[in-house]
Amino acid sequence: MENTPVSIAVCNQKGGVGKSTFTVLLASHLHYTLQRDVLVVDCDYPLIVPKNRISNLLNLILR
Repeated sequence: MENTPVSIAVCNQKGGVGKSTFTVLLASHLHYTLQRDVLVVDCDYPLIVPKNRISNLLNLILR
């Protein structure tokens, strides 16, 4: 039971609430204090990029 993998998700719809900071601190605590191996995956991406791509595509189509 000692090596059982555990998944922890840190999420919130609002930006700027400290999700990344909390995640790094939690991962550090799990690794350095509890001697656990930790993998952090950041799935957050800026939504501006897809909106710009859609806008550019629409501009090309409407020309």
